[in-house]
Amino acid sequence: PIIITGDDAPGSMTTGCGGELILHGRAKVNVVNSCAGDSAASEGGLVGHYGGNDDDDDSGELRYVRVEYAGREITPNNELNSFVFNGVGRRTRVEYCEAFRGADDAFEMFGGAVDVKHMIAIDGTDDGLDWQLGWRGRAQFIIVRVSPRFAPSGTQFGEKGIEADNNEFNNDASICSGYSNPTVANVTLV
Repeated sequence: PIIITGDDAPGSMTTGCGGELILHGRAKVNVVNSCAGDSAASEGGLVGHYGGNDDDDDSGELRYVRVEYAGREITPNNELNSFVFNGVGRRTRVEYCEAFRGADDAFEMFGGAVDVKHMIAIDGTDDGLDWQLGWRGRAQFIIVRVSPRFAPSGTQFGEKGIEADNNEFNNDASICSGYSNPTVANVTLV
């Protein structure tokens, strides 16, 4: 596998010491300025240009990749995820990916129509699978184990197996892509 991790010494890595892996595509996103592929925000703030009108867009192939200890905090309550798919199209191949002990979401889709399968999220501190901004792809063979660890304040680290939104700022938004409407099958949430 390809392993993306923090730069702390082996054995001393902790949740949140690394960054995230982001794929940008030209598929539809239900944000006004992304209809034509303009710069838009996702986790971590403005991340560059993504979105457009091509749900069949191909952002390449991502297979056998593990992102571990991701989630560096950018500002309070704004951490990086492990994997982020921004307006990624359905011709992109995403399989056999693992998010390990990330400080925010394991896999988050911001619009697009990307299909993902054989994904595993282990001991993250937020959601395992999260979508918004009109994601209309498919997810199959997903395993999410929410962290059983507790923070010093006594709260549990892991939040949800799945967080499903249309548009967090306007749940009725259907600009460009329509509403979030993915197909999710064969999911195990622990």
